[in-house]
Amino acid sequence: MFEQIRDRIQHVQQDLTSSFRELTIGTIVDSPATSPTSSSSSSRTYDKSNLDVNIYAGADVIEYFQHRWIEIQNETKQNVSKAKTASQHIDQMYCHLENFKKIYNNFESEFDKFASEICDSMLEIEHELESSLSLLNKLDEAIICLNKEMIDCDYQQRKYESKQKMDELVIRKAEDLVLYEAQLSSKYERQEVAILKERQLVFQQAFEEELCLYKEKGLILESNKPKESADGTRLEDISLDIDQNEAIEFEKFLEND
Repeated sequence: MFEQIRDRIQHVQQDLTSSFRELTIGTIVDSPATSPTSSSSSSRTYDKSNLDVNIYAGADVIEYFQHRWIEIQNETKQNVSKAKTASQHIDQMYCHLENFKKIYNNFESEFDKFASEICDSMLEIEHELESSLSLLNKLDEAIICLNKEMIDCDYQQRKYESKQKMDELVIRKAEDLVLYEAQLSSKYERQEVAILKERQLVFQQAFEEELCLYKEKGLILESNKPKESADGTRLEDISLDIDQNEAIEFEKFLEND
C-alpha cells in the first residue's frame, strides 16, 4: 500500500518537472567569451526576440495534480485509519490466539496428566468385562445343567407316578382277581354241593327202592346196573350248567397256584 503511494508521488513529481520544462517556449542561446577576463565564466542568455512565455501554461496541470495530491492524502489518512483498525483487529486476534494457546496448553497438560489414569481405567474396565463375560458363560452352563436336572427330575417324577399308578392298578387287579376267585370258589362250592345233594338223593332213592324190593321179594338188584331215580333220572345223565369262560379262568387260576 505504501509502495503504491510512493510510486504515485514519484509520478506526480516527474509530471510537474516535465510541465515546468514545457512552460518556456524558445531556445537557449549560449554567448561566446568576448574578453580574456570573461573566458573563465560562461553565461547563458536568451534570445529576447524569440522569448515568449505563457505563464498559465501548467495551471490546469498543477490544479489537477493538487486535487490528486489532496485525494491521495485523504486516501492515505483513510488507509492509516484502516491500518490502525486492522492492527487493532490483529492485536485482538493475537490476544485470542494467545488465550487459545494457553487454554490448549492447559488442556494438553491436563490430558497428559489424566491419560495414564484413563488408560488404567480402560484396562480395569476391560478386565471387568472379561470377568463378567466368563461369569455369564458359567451362568449359561449352570442354567443348562439346571435344565437338564429339572428334566431328569421331571422324568423321575413321572416315572415314579407311572410306577405308583401301575402298582395301584396291579393291586386293584389283584384284589379284583381275589374277589373273582372267591366268587368262582363260592360258585364252584355251590355247584359241588348241588351235585353232592343230587347224588345223595339218587343214591338214597336207589337204596330205598332196593330196600323195599328186598323186603317184599327178598331180592337184591345187581349193583352194576345203572339205577334210576323215581322220576327216571340216572346219575350218569346228571350234568351241571357251567360257563366255559369261567371254567377256563378257574383252571388257569388253579394252574398258577
